[in-house]
Amino acid sequence: NELPKLSEEILIKGWYWGFEDQKQPGTPDYWIYKEAGRSSCWHKPEIECF
Repeated sequence: NELPKLSEEILIKGWYWGFEDQKQPGTPDYWIYKEAGRSSCWHKPEIECF
């Protein structure tokens, strides 16, 4: 039972909501975690999450 990989839409958008322990399978290694309480996210270095 594999978790679904990141969608093309998320990869193009460059970010998704989630805590540090919620990194999704398929997230590129260079994506960065940003701690912001309920607004925490994983994102490309050049992209903001909002």
